[in-house]
Amino acid sequence: MKCSRRDCEREAEKRHSASMMYCRRCYRIMKMLDASRRRYPGVVTTWKEIAKLWDETEARGTCPHCLNPMPLYSEDGKRKGMATIQHYDNGTLGIICLTCNLAHSKSELRDKLFSLRLDQKYCHDCKQIKSRDDFHNQSRFCGRMTYCKQCQNARNKRIKERNRRVGPRPYTRIQVN
Repeated sequence: MKCSRRDCEREAEKRHSASMMYCRRCYRIMKMLDASRRRYPGVVTTWKEIAKLWDETEARGTCPHCLNPMPLYSEDGKRKGMATIQHYDNGTLGIICLTCNLAHSKSELRDKLFSLRLDQKYCHDCKQIKSRDDFHNQSRFCGRMTYCKQCQNARNKRIKERNRRVGPRPYTRIQVN
């Protein structure tokens, strides 16, 4: 059976409704378009825009930000690293992997997150991008603290000053019966 999309000649695989059958490509584009319209009702997104991005992504085969291989279609229900639509802050669209999309949505940096080089890190206190050398070492996670050295030192001074004002905390021994 042929895809229900008028301008598509591919073989249909996915059933959308009782009378509509789509090829994998058209089905994914349709789902991205639906998600885009639901999440961003004020932004006009067209089928042609997403189809053009899809073709570019299909040719590249990797995420433009992390450069990891990016599956365009979900194999056996796994969505990790799968292609998703991204609305950038400047109004443009892109197709990136799910991992980068989630990182973008959770980050305070928004679009600046993708411009960070490997030798840079974001300080959550002073809200600046600095060299990794400006951060204390830490054995967990990425190997560096969350705050830069200046902000971490200022935080430590505030904590010590507060502890001096409050005085030592009383030590209570817990008795075990």
